[in-house]
Parts: sequence; structure tokens; C-alpha cells
Amino acid sequence: MSIKNKTNKNKSLRVKIMIPQFILLFIEFSLLLGCIVGLGLLESVKNNEYRKIETIAKNRSNELQKYFNIISINSASVVEKINDKYNYYIQNYKIDSTEDTLKSSINEMYLKDIMPLLLNSSEHLSVSGAFVILNENIERYNYRPSVYIRDINMDVINKDYSDILYRVGPFSIAYDKDIKLDSLWTYNFDFNKIVESEDYDFYTMPIKAVSEDNTNPVNLYGYWSNTFKLSNLDREIITFTVPLINMLGKVYGLYGIEISEDIILNKMPTAEIPYENPIYMLYKADENNNILINNSLHTGAYFDVLNDKRYNSFLLASTNKYENLYKMKTDTKNELDTLCMISDLEIYSSESHFNNDKWRLACIVTKSEFFRISDRITNILLMAFLLSIILGIIGILCAGEMFIRPIKELVKKVNAINPKKPKRLEKIGVNEVDELSSAIEKLNYDVALAASKLSQTIDLIGLPIAGFEVDYSTNKVFLTDSMFNLLSIDRNKSDNNVVTLEFWNFIIKSLTKNKEEGFDDTYCFSSACSARWFRIKTITAPNQCLLGVVSEVTEEISRHKQLEYETKHDLITGFLKVNYFIKQIKELHDNNNHGALILVDYKISNNLDCMYKTDLSISYIKYVSEFLSQVEIESKLYGRMTDNCIGIYIYNIKNHNKTIEYLKLFIREIQNKINTLLPCSVEIIAGEVIYSSDTNSVDLMLKNAEFALNEARQSQNENVVVFNKKAYLENIAILDRQNALYDILSSPCLNYIYEPIFSIKEHRIIGYNTILRTQNSILKSFEEVVTEARLSNKLFILERLGLKSVFKHIRDKNKEFGDSKIFFNSITNEMISHVAISEIDFEYADLYKNIVVEIIDSEHCDDCILKAKNKELHKRGIEISLGKYGTSYSNEALLLYVSPSFIKISSLLVRGVDRDENRQCLIMNIVSYAKLKNIKVIASNVINKEEFEVLVKMGVEYFYGNYFCSGMYNIGEIINKMDEIYVIIDEVAHKYRLINRNNTDFFASLIKNLPIDTQLTKREEEIVNLLCSNMTNVEIADSLDISSNTLKTHIRNIFNKFNVKSRRDLLTLCGSYNKELSTRENEILRLIEEGKANEEIADVLNISINTVRVHVWNICTKQNVKNRDELKILTMEENK
Repeated sequence: MSIKNKTNKNKSLRVKIMIPQFILLFIEFSLLLGCIVGLGLLESVKNNEYRKIETIAKNRSNELQKYFNIISINSASVVEKINDKYNYYIQNYKIDSTEDTLKSSINEMYLKDIMPLLLNSSEHLSVSGAFVILNENIERYNYRPSVYIRDINMDVINKDYSDILYRVGPFSIAYDKDIKLDSLWTYNFDFNKIVESEDYDFYTMPIKAVSEDNTNPVNLYGYWSNTFKLSNLDREIITFTVPLINMLGKVYGLYGIEISEDIILNKMPTAEIPYENPIYMLYKADENNNILINNSLHTGAYFDVLNDKRYNSFLLASTNKYENLYKMKTDTKNELDTLCMISDLEIYSSESHFNNDKWRLACIVTKSEFFRISDRITNILLMAFLLSIILGIIGILCAGEMFIRPIKELVKKVNAINPKKPKRLEKIGVNEVDELSSAIEKLNYDVALAASKLSQTIDLIGLPIAGFEVDYSTNKVFLTDSMFNLLSIDRNKSDNNVVTLEFWNFIIKSLTKNKEEGFDDTYCFSSACSARWFRIKTITAPNQCLLGVVSEVTEEISRHKQLEYETKHDLITGFLKVNYFIKQIKELHDNNNHGALILVDYKISNNLDCMYKTDLSISYIKYVSEFLSQVEIESKLYGRMTDNCIGIYIYNIKNHNKTIEYLKLFIREIQNKINTLLPCSVEIIAGEVIYSSDTNSVDLMLKNAEFALNEARQSQNENVVVFNKKAYLENIAILDRQNALYDILSSPCLNYIYEPIFSIKEHRIIGYNTILRTQNSILKSFEEVVTEARLSNKLFILERLGLKSVFKHIRDKNKEFGDSKIFFNSITNEMISHVAISEIDFEYADLYKNIVVEIIDSEHCDDCILKAKNKELHKRGIEISLGKYGTSYSNEALLLYVSPSFIKISSLLVRGVDRDENRQCLIMNIVSYAKLKNIKVIASNVINKEEFEVLVKMGVEYFYGNYFCSGMYNIGEIINKMDEIYVIIDEVAHKYRLINRNNTDFFASLIKNLPIDTQLTKREEEIVNLLCSNMTNVEIADSLDISSNTLKTHIRNIFNKFNVKSRRDLLTLCGSYNKELSTRENEILRLIEEGKANEEIADVLNISINTVRVHVWNICTKQNVKNRDELKILTMEENK
């Protein structure tokens, strides 16, 4: 029974192996077949065959079309010359206007005269002949006087006309030109010899076209005929004929070009078609039946086969799959084994009288040839598919048998194995069989083999990682090969990578002696040369073995420590940053490590050259840090407090007096060393405070040290000052101001609010004033901060921090600011260092176009600094503004050193300008000078309507102040209130007839009404603005200082350019811009519809009565009505 079961199992295994393979084989070939069919590979091959023959037919039709078009174009010039000859005869021989042609007596003379034109056109157009036929009937027979030549060798141009035959015409002409007569020569053109009557079309169609409509140029009546013969003995030809029209507008004949059948056939070489037995057919499509091929020119040997079957014409049937590809049928509707590719020839222009005539080129190939490649590929794929299936089945059967055979042999070997002496069984490379062999070996894997494989894997990855396994049952530890290299373990201590547990514990103990804080399972291993960090991870295996991994993380820890160092330390000096410096002092204080805090700074002469002054702090701080790093002081901390101030904390002090003496000596040595390195002499100063009962907190100690440093800064004799509590209590206000300045300058970014500057003409915000707002209760205003910074010699720090802060605000609020300028209050006699300038160039160079540096004209200017600042700003394309202009020290003299784009008139001049004629005179002088220098003038701090109106009247265009937006310094709030602000501006603008010439929306709308290539002059633009503001002619003439006649001339030119007849029409165009009502205007219009008066509207909307009146005026203007009554009527009609 057991044997039978074993046999059944063997059969079951074979089936289980082969059936899935058969299924996979079926799926594989199904997918392959699906890809071929689904992706359309065979269809793609057919499409390629179609596109190939389509391209050949199209290229060939283009060549024929080009040849026909060249003939048409050149024929036009020949016809023009022939007509000129004929008109000459008309003028010289006084032809009666009632006659259509020349008299018979001079026909021969005329034909002889145009003979060179025919010879030239025949020789140079690659045609087989040329002719001219006159309209005159001869003796009532169907004869026409004409001249007709043929070129028997078109490839060669012979000046002696040896290759020309004279087909029709007077004998005297041939004799005179020494031209051979054709064997079919006749004196006149005989229409009776033409085989078919419809072949007269070459002559009758052009002449008939002219008689129907003679308004077009002659070349548009050119006609391409179908193939025909001049006689039974003649050859097949195609002609291109153009009617000849004399100066009297009458058709007197016909000019034509003959193209023989051989020429056309030579231009249709079937050799270019890569198939057997191809055919080209050129034919004229039947206008009533486009699927008929009849009366064609053809080439190709296969046509003879079709002709033997005596098919007179062919019908085309669409394939419904490929465009322009047709099946061919005989005239008896029997389908042929051919496919026909049709390509149209555009030989007539769209304006031609015969543009409805269609010529086509047919490329004909047998069906078997057309899809030869795709059919061949299909057959090959089918054969390959069947062959692959057969081979796959054979392969599956063989593979199954080969797989079963090793299992049978394995069973024999297993039966022969002695269980007490297990041995490795031979592996055959099949996973399932190998796993069965491993099970037969009792699953007794060797630990060394597993660890060796793990070690090899780690070596391949290249990571600094190694593994170990502790077997507590044997007190042995297995190490991977990489462990010896990672921990530098002597291999002689191991036996095949196995060491004793005691030895391993010694290694682990030395490795885990120093734990790294902040990192789990990470330890620092220090040696004589360097320090290394390792991370150890362990898990307990089910068999009570300990598995672990040791990895080196030195690079990771080093990067972390470097980042931590850079966070806490200043990069220039290497000292602690101020926050970490104070934190370390507090930690020392908490541990009762009291000591002395010393602040070291420098002071220099105020007369020092500006370029040295701005860059001095960086050089100073660099040299001092180098010197301090070399001084051997125990129990010390260094910190960088500000740009040029260093803090030193010395703790565990036992003798205070010795500390003071040492400090003075230390300061003197620093000063001597620094003065040998710096480009100017500086005085090093220090303020020192002892941490004692007088200073019961670190914060108070810092404050006291600042006070002591300030005392040293102001002292003329002492450069080291020890904190004195009595003096501190007397001068605490000064210290508070210095601490307030320190807090401001220590912040990463200054806080600014913004005040908008409006343009009355541009009707928009052109810029914003920056106003410094500190959160400090002591130094509240910009002026207070500047004053304290000047006393503390920190103006250059304030200038740098302010400039960076403004740029950051512009970057953060780019959408709100748009293209408006930001005016930054610069400190006149200060420049920031070249290093700071380079930093700003790197971060904010793209924002230079958005900023205006404002120089306050309120102090004596340093010429050197002012010139250097002007140069640096203009080099970067930054505009300059002069602030508080007109009431300060230098006034116009300041213009000698800077080239400003803006001038801000001081509020002292603006205040009360409506009542003071002297102020008005001063401002008018400033405005006149600014206009001369193209400088924009801004009126500062306008507070009422009276000041605003007077300033507008004097020519000031830009304003800011509480009159426009009192208390609004939030950008979003300003934008939301713009409608109300514009009401205030528009009220004065309309009063003084101010129109926005620079408003791009207005002019874009107005210029659209100008014809193309028409522009207004500058003077005409000014007059259009004034006309649209409803000024009279007298007012316009007075304002522009021109005469009334000159004004009328300008107005007439403006009317012509805009194509209007009156001022009303022009006002309609001018008023077409911005006719949509604002939100506020819609609210007022709704209240007007309810019948409310202006006073009631003002109460409802909580606005002034004057504001309501301005809104009502704007609504009436936009709705093109005169008053409120007309506005009510208009709204009632619209509501109906």
C-alpha cells in the first residue's frame, strides 16, 4: 500500500510540475498574440505600406504640378509680349474698333513678328511645341491663320533652330527663319482635321470664359486641355492655351503650349515605385463623376495587360479604410486585382476661371504587391507561433522528466545515509530539491556558514557594519569577517571566527565605556590618534542566543557635532553666540561658579574716512578673536555680543584687584597688537562687572557690564572701567536707552509699517514710505533710534539691518506691493561695509528695481560718503530720493552730489501752504526745477483738502499724508479703502481738469479705435485728454498757450485719425474705458432708485455729503446722463 502511495505521489508531482508550465505557456502565447493584435503591429505595417505609396504618389503629383505651374507662369509673360506686338499693329495700322482682328493683309506680317517669342518659349519651357491661332475665319471654312512650331529635341537648345519643325503657318515665315517643315505642315490651322469635336475645347473654352467675364487678368483664363490629336496621323498631346486680348478689350486669338505624351510619361517614372508592375495614370476628373478614370495618359507595363482586356475606362470604389486608396473596377463593374492611390494636382489657382477642373494622378499597384510585406510578416508570425507552441510543449515534457529524475536519485541516496554520520547531499540547483536536501540533513545548519554569508553580504554593500552571535550554551561568540576589520581585532585570538565569551566581554566593555549623550546605543571609543563612534544593537533569538550588530557612525556624529557647533558659535570668531554665551554663564552661576564679566569694544575718531569706518568692525573682530584664542586663561568663556563687542567671562576668581590689573595689561596688549594690523588707530575699551551681591542675576550683570562699557566709551582717560553702582543709579536712563538700542539691533529683522504715495494723474499708488515701528517702550520712533545709534557709534549697523529688513519685507509681500516703489530712509552720513553689500547683492539683487533709497536732507552732509553712496546706488540701478527737501542744511547744494529720481517737499513747507504765499513761491520754484531735471516731486504729510488743492494747482503730482489714509498702515486695509481714497483724488482731479495721460488702461482702450499705422503726436494726446475732460476750446488754447486756429487744426486732425465727426463722438470713445460701476457706486445707484436724497444716502452709508456728490457725478458720467432725473429714467427703463 505504501509503495502504491509513493507511486501516486510521484505521478502527482509530475502533474503538478507540468500543468502550471502548460498554463504559463498558454498565457505567454496568448499575451504575445494579444500584443500583436491589440497593439496593431500588423496594422501598423500595413499603414506603413500605405503611407509609403501615398508619399510616392504625392511627391510625383507635386513634381507634375510644379511643372504645369511653371508653364502657366511663364506663359503669362509670353502672352503679355504677344499682346504688346498686336497693340502696336493696332496703333500703327489704324485698325477699326469694330473689328476683332487684324486684316488678312497684315496677319502674316504679325505672325512673322511674334515668331521669335514662340521659338524662345518652346526652347526654354521644356515643351514639345508652341502656337498662336488668330480668330479670323478664312473663306467661311473652319480655318484660322496661325503659326505652330514643334521642338523635336527639347534637351538641347540650338541657335540655328535645327531641332524645330514648322507644323502650321505661312511658308514665308519658315523660309525666312530657315526652319524645316513638318511632314503634316498646313498653311492655316484646320479644325476639320481634329478627330473629335469635343477636342475643340482647347480653343473654345478660354475664349468662352473671356466672353462670360472679362474683368480678370488674362492669365486666369489659361486652360489645360484633355489629351487629343490634331489629326489621325498626329500624336497625342496636352495643351495649355491662353486667350489673346487686344487693347480694345477684344479676343483676337489664342496662345498655346503643346506637351507631347512622351514628355508627360517621362515625368511619371514607374521605377520609383518599389513594386512589380506599377502603373501611373494622369487624367482629368469628370466633374459629374469623380470615380471614373477615362481618357488618361498612362505608363507602366501592366497597363498593356489591362488594355488587352479592352477596358476603355475604369471605375473607383473606396476601401473605406485608407484615404485616397480605391479598388478598381472595369466599365462593366468587374473588380480588378489592383489598388489605386489617387493624388490631386492643383494646376489652377483659386482665382482661375477653371479652378473647378480637377486633374489627378493615379498610382496603380496589384493588391498582392501592395500589402506584400504585411502579408509576409503575418505568415511568418503564424509559423513562428505554431513552432513555438510545439517546442514549448516538448521542452515542458523534457524539463519535467529531468526534474523528477534527481528526486528519484535523491531518495536512493537518502536510504543509503547513516543517520549517525550525516553528510552533505549533492545540490542540483533547483530550490525545491535543495530545500528537501536540507530537510533530510535534519535542518542542522552550521552557524559559521550562516555568519560567513552575512559577513560577505556586508562586505559587498561596503557599509562599516559587522555582526556577532553569542551562544551562551557554549560560551562562544561567532564574529563576521568584517568585525575583525571594524574593531581591529587580532584574528589569532579566534578559531574560525569564533572567540571566547570572556574575550568578547572585554572588547564590549572597552567599547561601551563612554556613552554619547543624545544618541541611543551609541558610544565613543577614544584612542591615541582619534575618536570613533559605534552604535550597538542586539536582539535575543528564540534559541536563547544573542544576535547583535556593530556599526561605525563616526561620520554621522561628526556632522551632528559640526552642525551643533555652528549653531552655537560665531563663524568669524569661533566664539559663542550671544544667546549661548548667556546660557553658559547662567549654568555656571547655578553651579556657584561666580566670576567677572568683561565687555570689550573699540572707539574711533568720528573724522575717520568713511571707507575705513564701514569695514573696520570686521577686521577688528577678526584680529581680536585670533589674539584671545592664544591667551592662556583658565576658567574662561568667550562670546560675540554684537558686531564689534566681545564678552569675556572669567570665573573662579580669587583676587579681584589682580584681575583688574591683568585686565588692563590684557587690553593694552590687544590694542598694541590690533593697531599694528588695522589701517587706522583704534582705542580698545572694556567694561567689567564682578558677579557679587550687587548683581543678583545674570541679566542684571549684563546690564551693568553694558553700563561700564559705556562709561569707558565716554571716558577720556580710562579705557577699562569697573562697574560703579552709584554712577549706575545716577545714569540708569542712559543705560536703558542703550539696552533698548541693543535689543533693536539684536533682532533679526526690523518692523516697518507702510504709508502709500498716490499719483493724481496715474490714478494709482506709485510707492510706499517705510516707517520704523519698534516694540520698545523707550526708543519708539526712527529718529530716537538714529540718535541713540549715533551716540553709540552703531549707525552703520542700523543702516545694514534696516536695508536687509526692507528687502525681506519686499520679498515676503511681493504680491501686495506689485510694481510700487518702497522708499527706505537711509542715514545720510553712513555706509554699510563691502561685505554687507556683497551679501545683499547675493540675496536681493533682483529687488533693486523695487526700492528707492531716501537721503534725509536734515544734517550736514559728508561729501565723501554722499558721493560714494551715490556711486554704489547708481551702479546697482537703485533710485534715490531726497527727503525733507527745502527746509534743511544743504537744499539745492545736495543735488551736486546725488542724482535723485524723487524730491519730497518737507512737511514744514506743505503745512499752511494754502495760506502762505512765500511757501507757495518756494514750492513752485522746486517744481519748476524738478520738471527741468525730470525729477518727480512728492508733497509730504498733506493733512487737508485746501493744502491738496493748492499743491495740485502748482503742478505737484504725487502726495501722501493723513488727508488720504489717516491711521491706515496695513497694506490690505489700504487696498480695501482705495475706492474712497480715489473719490478724494478724483474730486480735485476733475476740478482742475487733470486727465491721466499715463494710465495704460485708458490709452489702451482709446488707441484701439485708431486705424492701423496711425499714431497721435504728443500735442494731439494732450488735446485729446483735455477734450475728454469737457474743457472748451478757449480753455484748452489758454492752458496749452496756442492760438485757437492752431487748436482747430489739431482737433480736425484728431477727428480724422479717430474717424469721428464731432466732439460728442470723440467723448464717447474716451468714455468707453472703465464704464463699470464700482461697489460703492452700485450701492449709491440703488439708493437713488429708492428715491433717497444725497443727505439720506450719506447717513445710510456713513460718508460725507461731498463724497456722495462726487460718486453721483461719476455715475452720471459713466451712464452718459446729465443729472439725477435722467439717471432715474434710465434705470426705470432698464428695469422694465
